[in-house]
Amino acid sequence: MTTSASGLFGGVPAGVVGRVPPVLVCAFCFVVASVPLSGQEAIEPDSAAVFIPVKPSTAFLRAVLLPGWGHASIGSHTRAGFYFTLEAITAYGLLRTRTRLNEINVRAEFRENVLREDLAAEGVTDLAEIESALDGDAALEDMRDLADSRRQQREDWAALGIFLLLLSGADAYVSAHLQDFPAPIEMQATPAGDGRVEVGFRIKVGR
Repeated sequence: MTTSASGLFGGVPAGVVGRVPPVLVCAFCFVVASVPLSGQEAIEPDSAAVFIPVKPSTAFLRAVLLPGWGHASIGSHTRAGFYFTLEAITAYGLLRTRTRLNEINVRAEFRENVLREDLAAEGVTDLAEIESALDGDAALEDMRDLADSRRQQREDWAALGIFLLLLSGADAYVSAHLQDFPAPIEMQATPAGDGRVEVGFRIKVGR
């Protein structure tokens, strides 16, 4: 059975859907799946099941290998979706910059070959004169400057991706350390009648 794009996305034009990067679609689906719906009923765990806390080092490695995995393994789904989305956007930016860099390199190489052929046709064989002519071509110079800018952008995206991976790993490591810590302060509110509510605080100071 074939389903058209208009049937899947309602009144959204198919061209608009096609322009959405696949990696961002995956990131959106991951975030939606990570956030529990308010209307869902809690499923009681099997009495025979034993919850084994994830070690901080394991959470760190998982977060570095796959953004969001370390947080998801300790039950922090919101942070998992947050870091996964950030890394997905960073990966998309890196891949897009790399593609644009390859395109400008191809254009610059083609322009340089055309200039060399023109110089050869004119009988210019001196290497210094050829390089001087290439450096003096405004179009080729603009392409080279744009290529340098694309390389800098690629390095920036790569540095940002590494930083986010380390940040995600460190956050997962700390969160795994704190996952067994009890809440220091518990608040209880009890109806006392006549429209009054008694509020009490319980502070745990030891075992």
